[in-house]
Amino acid sequence: MANGTAFVLGATGQIGRVAVRALAADGWRVRAASRSAGRDAGWPGDVQAVAVDREDGAALGAALGDGCDVLLDCVAYGREHARQLRGLADRVGSAVVISSGAVYEDERGRSFDTQGEPDGFPAYPVPITESCRTVAPSDQTYGTRKAALEQELLAAGDRLPTT
Repeated sequence: MANGTAFVLGATGQIGRVAVRALAADGWRVRAASRSAGRDAGWPGDVQAVAVDREDGAALGAALGDGCDVLLDCVAYGREHARQLRGLADRVGSAVVISSGAVYEDERGRSFDTQGEPDGFPAYPVPITESCRTVAPSDQTYGTRKAALEQELLAAGDRLPTT
């Protein structure tokens, strides 16, 4: 029984490879997008590998075609990628976008970005939950760019439901 269509962006990376395999095993029709249109030996033959450069919005739109029920983005990074996805919202049922623990700061405002400072190593709660504070979004560091990505996508609301 098919669950619908899934489009995995960054399909040949560490997360994407396993996600494609799991989605296909669960009955999803999967398009696996990467720069090389590579395939993993563990993927079933009906997984469709497509070549797309993430930085080329037109190519991404073309690869997405008529759309998908769920888009898993393993390589999103920053506001521009969020805006790119929001521009495709009319063709995406919902999005799952991989972020990072680097978006969080502890109760004293320490984060991955302050680790090199005296007493700068963050003390995060275990587990880190979605209610933890995040760093201010900006284009300065890995963590602040991921925070900007998250905020831009969450601002889309129901237009593009995103996890």
